[in-house]
Amino acid sequence: MDGRKQLYTGTGGFSTAEMERIGAELDRAKVLLVAGTSGNVYPAASFVRWSGPKTRKYYIGPESPLNAAAFDKVQLGRSGEMLPGLFAVKD
Repeated sequence: MDGRKQLYTGTGGFSTAEMERIGAELDRAKVLLVAGTSGNVYPAASFVRWSGPKTRKYYIGPESPLNAAAFDKVQLGRSGEMLPGLFAVKD
Protein backbone atom coordinates (compact mmCIF):
# COMPACT_ATOMS: atom_id res chain seq x y z
CA MET A 1 0.00 0.00 0.00
CA ASP A 2 3.00 2.33 -0.20
CA GLY A 3 2.47 3.56 3.37
CA ARG A 4 -1.04 4.80 2.58
CA LYS A 5 -4.03 3.60 4.56
CA GLN A 6 -7.71 3.72 3.82
CA LEU A 7 -10.37 3.54 6.49
CA TYR A 8 -13.83 2.52 5.39
CA THR A 9 -16.57 3.34 7.83
CA GLY A 10 -20.26 2.89 8.18
CA THR A 11 -22.87 4.03 10.61
CA GLY A 12 -21.36 2.48 13.71
CA GLY A 13 -20.90 -0.86 15.35
CA PHE A 14 -17.15 -0.42 15.78
CA SER A 15 -15.45 -2.41 18.51
CA THR A 16 -13.26 -0.68 21.09
CA ALA A 17 -10.15 -2.11 19.42
CA GLU A 18 -11.27 -0.80 16.03
CA MET A 19 -11.93 2.66 17.45
CA GLU A 20 -8.48 2.73 19.05
CA ARG A 21 -6.88 1.73 15.74
CA ILE A 22 -8.91 4.31 13.82
CA GLY A 23 -7.91 7.01 16.32
CA ALA A 24 -4.24 6.08 16.03
CA GLU A 25 -4.32 6.11 12.22
CA LEU A 26 -6.15 9.45 12.15
CA ASP A 27 -3.59 10.94 14.51
CA ARG A 28 -0.76 9.85 12.16
CA ALA A 29 -2.47 10.89 8.91
CA LYS A 30 -0.97 13.67 6.82
CA VAL A 31 -4.11 14.11 4.71
CA LEU A 32 -7.73 13.24 5.46
CA LEU A 33 -10.12 13.23 2.52
CA VAL A 34 -13.80 12.84 3.32
CA ALA A 35 -16.30 12.43 0.49
CA GLY A 36 -20.06 12.80 0.37
CA THR A 37 -21.19 12.64 3.98
CA SER A 38 -23.61 14.72 6.01
CA GLY A 39 -21.12 15.11 8.85
CA ASN A 40 -23.86 13.99 11.21
CA VAL A 41 -23.38 10.19 11.42
CA TYR A 42 -21.32 9.20 14.44
CA PRO A 43 -18.74 8.01 15.19
CA ALA A 44 -17.49 8.68 11.64
CA ALA A 45 -18.45 12.38 11.81
CA SER A 46 -15.94 12.76 14.66
CA PHE A 47 -13.01 11.45 12.65
CA VAL A 48 -12.12 14.87 11.21
CA ARG A 49 -11.77 16.24 14.75
CA TRP A 50 -9.77 13.21 15.89
CA SER A 51 -7.13 13.68 13.21
CA GLY A 52 -3.81 15.21 14.19
CA PRO A 53 -3.26 18.97 14.35
CA LYS A 54 -0.95 18.86 11.32
CA THR A 55 -3.34 16.76 9.23
CA ARG A 56 -4.71 18.57 6.18
CA LYS A 57 -8.46 17.94 6.13
CA TYR A 58 -10.52 18.08 2.93
CA TYR A 59 -14.19 17.47 2.21
CA ILE A 60 -15.75 16.85 -1.21
CA GLY A 61 -19.49 16.44 -1.60
CA PRO A 62 -22.74 17.85 -2.90
CA GLU A 63 -23.48 20.01 0.12
CA SER A 64 -21.61 21.43 3.07
CA PRO A 65 -21.48 18.92 5.95
CA LEU A 66 -22.62 19.86 9.44
CA ASN A 67 -19.00 19.66 10.63
CA ALA A 68 -17.65 21.84 7.77
CA ALA A 69 -15.80 24.15 10.17
CA ALA A 70 -13.47 21.27 11.11
CA PHE A 71 -12.12 20.99 7.54
CA ASP A 72 -9.33 23.04 6.00
CA LYS A 73 -11.16 23.05 2.68
CA VAL A 74 -14.71 22.17 1.66
CA GLN A 75 -15.19 21.61 -2.06
CA LEU A 76 -18.82 21.35 -3.15
CA GLY A 77 -19.71 19.19 -6.11
CA ARG A 78 -20.43 15.61 -7.04
CA SER A 79 -17.69 13.54 -5.48
CA GLY A 80 -18.05 10.86 -8.16
CA GLU A 81 -17.11 13.46 -10.75
CA MET A 82 -14.46 15.30 -8.74
CA LEU A 83 -12.50 12.47 -7.14
CA PRO A 84 -11.21 10.72 -10.27
CA GLY A 85 -9.40 13.88 -11.35
CA LEU A 86 -7.65 14.12 -8.00
CA PHE A 87 -6.06 10.72 -8.41
CA ALA A 88 -5.43 10.58 -12.14
CA VAL A 89 -2.20 8.78 -13.00
CA LYS A 90 -0.05 10.69 -15.47
CA ASP A 91 2.50 9.01 -17.71
